[in-house]
Amino acid sequence: MANQQSRLHSQVFGYNAARWVWIAVTVAITIWFLLMMSWVAFLLVIVPAIVVLFHIDTQLDQEQQTLKIKVLWVPVKTCNLADIKEAAIPRDPLPLERNTFGVHFIGGALSMHAGAANLALEMKDGKTYRVTVDRPQQFVKRLNNAAQRDA
Repeated sequence: MANQQSRLHSQVFGYNAARWVWIAVTVAITIWFLLMMSWVAFLLVIVPAIVVLFHIDTQLDQEQQTLKIKVLWVPVKTCNLADIKEAAIPRDPLPLERNTFGVHFIGGALSMHAGAANLALEMKDGKTYRVTVDRPQQFVKRLNNAAQRDA
């Protein structure tokens, strides 16, 4: 059985809202709109639901020496901890990241974020990744410790 201290897991949902409240409200409104048979109104509920349920799952497994990033439950990036040169908390969020979510290239980096990305990963191959996690200080500390161990 794996040691709990060797793993760090972060799940970030759309803008870190109280997800269960948004889900309950969205389900209630969706049922009401379906009963009224208003497809335009139904679409007005679905779009905010996608925003609220947008999901970024970041898993750091020190036992297997990997970092896995999933967006909407689809694996987007898996890397070995030895491939990470440095992890840091970005000082200034990029303007395009602050009020958006998604997976796209911003400022020369692949950004996977819900709101401003709060973890920047610089890889040894020169690539940069920006991710939103719920405990960025813990990720930075563990990733940099792993990078120093491997250096």
